[in-house]
Amino acid sequence: MPTAIMADIQRQRNEDAREAVLHAIRGEVRAAFSRIEDLRTPEKNQSFTGEVARAWLGLHSSVRERTGIVVLTNRVRGK
Repeated sequence: MPTAIMADIQRQRNEDAREAVLHAIRGEVRAAFSRIEDLRTPEKNQSFTGEVARAWLGLHSSVRERTGIVVLTNRVRGK
């Protein structure tokens, strides 16, 4: 069966984002997080998607244009 291997990071456009993804792929979680400029995590009693949406919407529109949201699984993204 033919196999394709993706060797390039396509979605991340800046060097820090690409490096964060590469660290994450290798399982280097601390190194990945160290490449992310403003890391926010909701408290345990907060709705993850609700808190992320509120934080993003609270940003100025010019900041939202250059702000990404990263989740680890499709299940979380789909909530």
